[in-house]
Amino acid sequence: MDKLILTDGDVIDHAQIKSDLLEWIGGENLRELGFDPWSAMQFSLALAEEGIPLVEVPQTVRNLSEAMKETESLVYAGRFHHSNHPVMNWMMSNVTV
Repeated sequence: MDKLILTDGDVIDHAQIKSDLLEWIGGENLRELGFDPWSAMQFSLALAEEGIPLVEVPQTVRNLSEAMKETESLVYAGRFHHSNHPVMNWMMSNVTV
């Protein structure tokens, strides 16, 4: 999986996401999967039932501040580079610093 997978409709299709995730993981030795616990308790429980090792990564200022400061420094220094991946391009187009 190297690109964002879209699901049909205007709502999050947790069953499809779970199916895609399990297929992607397959026989790989997944150490852990980070997730934002906000409104994700039912989905995270479903993944845990499949044996997926989960770790909470809340999207809060406390957790994201250092990473954003580092990204900002790299951007201002002209040292932020990535491989022109379409998902990264999309994510960076949504960032303001």
